[in-house]
Amino acid sequence: MNEKAEVASQLVRMGRDVFGLDDEERIAGYADEVAEMMQTLSSASLEKTLEPFAPPAKESK
Repeated sequence: MNEKAEVASQLVRMGRDVFGLDDEERIAGYADEVAEMMQTLSSASLEKTLEPFAPPAKESK
């Protein structure tokens, strides 16, 4: 099983166990999309100035 499939299966389990969702086919479709987005974002390189998070207070001076 590749990383994307592992992440997707974890998301399906979380949808079922944590959120009580019962339409596993629908959850699996969304989980696959989310896993792909997570994989794409984790491999992207961002410039520090383009990151969506504010820098720690020490660095913002």
